[in-house]
Amino acid sequence: MTKILEQEGLAPPLLQQHAVSMDSITIQQSSSPASTLTSPPSAHVEVLHSRSSPVRKEGKFQHLSRENFHALLIGIDKYANYGSLKGAIRDVESMHDFLIGAFDVQAPSSIDLRILKNEQATSARIIEAIAKLKDDKKVKQTDVILIYFAGHGATMPPPKGWPGWAPTPPLGGWTEDVEIQCIVAHDAAVSMVAPSKYSAGGVIPDRTLNVLLRELADAKGNNITVILDCCHSSSGTRSADDGPEELNRKVDLKDPMGNRATIPEGYDRRIWGPYFCRGAVLDWEYRHAGLGSHVLIAACGRKEQAADGLSFTQALLELLKQRFLDALSYTLLIKSIKNLGKRRAPQNPLCEGNSVQSMLFDIKDVHLGRLTFDVVQEGHYIVLTAGEMLGVTPQMQFDVYTSKAISLYEECIGKFKVERVGSTSSHLKDIKTNLDGAVASPSFASSDTFYVHVPNSTLRATIETAVSEESSEDRFGRSRIDTSGTASGSDLTLSTDGTNVCFLYQRSSNISQLGLERLIFTFPSDAWRIRRVLRSGAHFFKFLQHEAPHGGVRLRDYVEVRLWELEETNDFTVGVDGKLKRVLEHKHARPLERAASGAYEVLAATAGTYKEGARRYGIELMNRLQKDGLFVWAFLFDCSTLEIRQYHEPRVARGNSSIDPTLPCVATNPQPVPIALNYRNGAGRVLRLQLQEGQTFDIGFLRIFLSTRYRGGALTSIMQHTPLVLKDGVWRGARRERLRGALPPSMLPRPTDSANDVPDLWDVLTIPLVQRAE
Repeated sequence: MTKILEQEGLAPPLLQQHAVSMDSITIQQSSSPASTLTSPPSAHVEVLHSRSSPVRKEGKFQHLSRENFHALLIGIDKYANYGSLKGAIRDVESMHDFLIGAFDVQAPSSIDLRILKNEQATSARIIEAIAKLKDDKKVKQTDVILIYFAGHGATMPPPKGWPGWAPTPPLGGWTEDVEIQCIVAHDAAVSMVAPSKYSAGGVIPDRTLNVLLRELADAKGNNITVILDCCHSSSGTRSADDGPEELNRKVDLKDPMGNRATIPEGYDRRIWGPYFCRGAVLDWEYRHAGLGSHVLIAACGRKEQAADGLSFTQALLELLKQRFLDALSYTLLIKSIKNLGKRRAPQNPLCEGNSVQSMLFDIKDVHLGRLTFDVVQEGHYIVLTAGEMLGVTPQMQFDVYTSKAISLYEECIGKFKVERVGSTSSHLKDIKTNLDGAVASPSFASSDTFYVHVPNSTLRATIETAVSEESSEDRFGRSRIDTSGTASGSDLTLSTDGTNVCFLYQRSSNISQLGLERLIFTFPSDAWRIRRVLRSGAHFFKFLQHEAPHGGVRLRDYVEVRLWELEETNDFTVGVDGKLKRVLEHKHARPLERAASGAYEVLAATAGTYKEGARRYGIELMNRLQKDGLFVWAFLFDCSTLEIRQYHEPRVARGNSSIDPTLPCVATNPQPVPIALNYRNGAGRVLRLQLQEGQTFDIGFLRIFLSTRYRGGALTSIMQHTPLVLKDGVWRGARRERLRGALPPSMLPRPTDSANDVPDLWDVLTIPLVQRAE
């Protein structure tokens, strides 16, 4: 039932982004501890630690406290009006026994395990049991909550007034995105509500379950795991294949004439009514709006069948008993489920949610995941595809993993210090191990500190508590947040009028001098949202203020920048995506001129303007260096929302192919001509500017990173989304992607033979953009 918690916009887009699927369920079950690596005499870097698995017990929750664990286990074999199952009660009892054993307790009463079986599991009792978790004082904020369901699942057409409804079924049937998915309770039935009119009941639709879980997360935190071992296919109860019948956990809800039934329009309105009106969100002040209230583990995909015999639950528990649970992430768990046996139809378990990289039952309120960079081999050396441009420094320490699926204790080769740092790459160690697909992650938090000024002591205490609860994984390689900054020594000041919090820029800062006094966000004091803004702010200012160490040549002095307004012509070209698009050319004979402040003053579209109605701007650069070409990355830093958007990056080539610099030097381009970055053949994104709701003015900075060498695409990790978005007048969590410099080894750029003759230099051009409403 993977669509549950995605219906009606309540689930964040990131559920789609971070879905982990299993195309093949035959996965390696265990991995041997990484062997200890010793540094040969020729190595230039110290090997600090090579980690092997400590003495622990498989299948035990050694990282959890049973006093802070609560589980609701629901299993239904016997249905009042539909065919019985044989394995749901068995699976609930197996899950119950596993949890007792995992906490290593003798008395089941010492763990909060709540169980509903068969006749107890009516739709009303299931809803009541979930609501009780929200109201129970024994369940504390951030406690672990597990909700497990084994039984039938079903899908239904949307009722009148719900999104996608139509008077008659569309040709080809209802599509997945409008069908209602539900779990089927013991009392499920299709009954007559008027002459010749039938409705379904005794089910819990996705909309209802969605709201129940979001309210639970709002009250108790988002450390919630939902496991659904059911399916939602609309076919019969048993497989129609030849041979022995295979019982599956699905049921049809049909009227006596064989037509698919659905629920009434107002079904469960008492639960979702405050938040929906005919499918539209009315009031949604959930702190977990963009983050996701839970992690969902589903036994199968949307159109697949969950078997009742050798069930997903049995395979899941078999795996859990064999693994170190304190080192098992949700992602690694779902990728490691062993073969579910032969199936007449595919069954591919899924794991979805914003925290799928978290350890099992240890979901943090903010979890960006460990910052990682690709590692490639150059001879016998480990070469990290990140350098000074991303803040890597000599002696900085990295954990190197053999797999992108980082699992603590099990996948780490060792800890290595950086020996040599270049602009876009760093050398770690001389090693003979094959490292295809490996990644490196900073071992500790960055030495950078992001200072904020918080004059209100109550607000400061709230923020300090929230920051202290941040996942340790989020701190690796990222700046430390410090609330002890002074008004003049901080990038942001947090101010409150007793109700709302706002974020002010330092008066002497370049941003304030250009006319922007604050971030656009303002909302009632809420530690979760404040922390989200500060974490984004730390990243934003780190790279807005990041400069090259200048001991001689400044590359920026040799690069000329031009900004043009663009317009469409009648000519067409084929874009990098293979689609036809109109050619853009200069709208005026001359480029835009800079103001006395050094800023470009440009016109921006107002909120609500369609993309095609926004003005387009193109960036041109010209390199006046005699012998050195330059590679270029272009980013726009939005000072109202903290978003960082990328508009150009160097091309990549396969294998050992050399890469031509973005800007050729004078030696190869005797009559220098400007190079278009984001139009014509530049392959970048056209610059369109749009103001936020209520804005008439904004400030942004165009930062153009320059380098004489290029080794990998890791600068994409500079990008970030805005931390909050405005919906229905409320600032809520925005979709957050874990961006990283990740290219397949075959696509990583290789230096040319003469690369060592090129000095390894980098620099940054910073251009203010003053934006005014058209």
